[in-house]
Formats: sequence, C-alpha cells, structure tokens
Amino acid sequence: MSKFQNIVASRLAQGAIPATVTNIISFYISPTNNPQATNQVTPTTVQTYLKDMDICNTTSSSISVYIFIVQNGSTAVANGNGSYTGGVSNGLGNALFYNTPIPANSVVQWTGTQILNPGDSIQGFATATGCVLTISGAQAT
Repeated sequence: MSKFQNIVASRLAQGAIPATVTNIISFYISPTNNPQATNQVTPTTVQTYLKDMDICNTTSSSISVYIFIVQNGSTAVANGNGSYTGGVSNGLGNALFYNTPIPANSVVQWTGTQILNPGDSIQGFATATGCVLTISGAQAT
C-alpha cells in the first residue's frame, strides 16, 4: 500500500497567541518517527496538512500577529534590527502572517494547503494579548 493513504481530519491546535517574541510558542508540532518524542501520535511517519487557520481578536483594539511554519530544528527568531523571521535559515519565506493587523472584535481566516513534514511546527506571537488561534487540517499516514 502507498504511503499517506489514511487521512484523518482534525482540529490540530487551539490556544491564545502570546504577546511578544520572547513568549513565542509552538501551537502545533507535526509528529515524528521517534517513539520517544513527546509529540508522537502514531508509530509511522506522518505528514500534516494545514488547511485552515482562524485568528479571533477578542479585544477592542487592533492586534498584529506573526505566524510561521518552521522547519524541524528551527525557531521563529528575532533579528538584530527588531524584525522577525520564521526559522533560522528560512528567512521570511515561511511566514503565513507577518505583522498582520487583526481588527478589534473580529476574526481573520486563512485557507489554503500547506504540508508540514515530521517535526515541523507552527509558531507565533502577537503585539498584545487577546487573540486566539485555531488550526484545522489533517494527518496522513
């Protein structure tokens, strides 16, 4: 049987987006083949399909967000000039949202198809507290 024939759709992650890059978090980490890894969900290689992200601003002020798809082994880091890149070696090429204002009391939705390889992650932060990120997609084995 070919790889990646079993596809299971799911909510991949949901949580508050932290304020400031020093509090950046990984919202989702694609499972790896390592059975000792804390993010392991299946014993086989898994590819994750990112299909939808909703960012809800629950405040009365606009908040800018930064969301990145980061390759395994990298992080979204701050540059010396105060700008931010997703991944040490990837530059801005993996930003899905970069200094994107989310209007007060509203939802911004991203839809598309992105593939996360084992160990890749979705990382992000905002300029203030008050935004929630919901990520949907599927895992294929």
